[in-house]
Amino acid sequence: MVLKVWYFAFVLFMIMLLFGVVDSIGVISPQDSMENARQNPISEHNSEIKVSESGKIQVSPTIGDLMSEIPEGNRPIIGINEDGTLDLINEDGTQDLPNDHFIIPPGAQTDNAFKIYVIGDSIAWGNGLNLEDKYYYLVAKELQKNLGEPVEVIVYARSGAPISGEDENSIINQAKKIPNDVDLILVSGGINDVGIDHILDSSIEASSVTSLSAPIEERMENLLRELINKNQHVKIVVTGYYNIIS
Repeated sequence: MVLKVWYFAFVLFMIMLLFGVVDSIGVISPQDSMENARQNPISEHNSEIKVSESGKIQVSPTIGDLMSEIPEGNRPIIGINEDGTLDLINEDGTQDLPNDHFIIPPGAQTDNAFKIYVIGDSIAWGNGLNLEDKYYYLVAKELQKNLGEPVEVIVYARSGAPISGEDENSIINQAKKIPNDVDLILVSGGINDVGIDHILDSSIEASSVTSLSAPIEERMENLLRELINKNQHVKIVVTGYYNIIS
């Protein structure tokens, strides 16, 4: 078992050495590791991978070490704590962190930014696309150019999300995470309420797909009413779907 750990550590070290991530390797005890950390401040950014006498792999600096040096206002939205853990879940068990969060131009202040929230399914999220090719990025870029002010984008859209239902990522649940001070909400939804497999299955009658689609109008209306009740002056754009097969 120890031999396997050493082998894995060596392979990992060689890969990191190849890409310039690691400077050195050594065998240390946990006590020596702590002393070394005190003598070599993390600000020097000397990356090392070491294997302790017990066979544990130790990488320095840790994510938490690096994150602690970044000013709090500039830290990524994913919420990495200084000890390296991810702060993803609220005390009540809900998850508020968005799928994406950025501002145009990068580094601009968010206080007076035009705020866009994106909720929906994989079409809204932009599965398989680079950020600069996603439609909400293009919308934000154009708005920033025309408005002459920063545009902040927060994306809660997730692949496979139905409009409503028990799914914690449903669009109706995404909508509940949107605050009151929003300028624009981009929405897409409905296809997962029907099921892409039903749409593409040639053995299923068209009337059956139509029947499955019937509740979508009411669900979307309920969703939009909730958004408007929370943000009466917000602008809402509901996008359609492109042809699945063309």
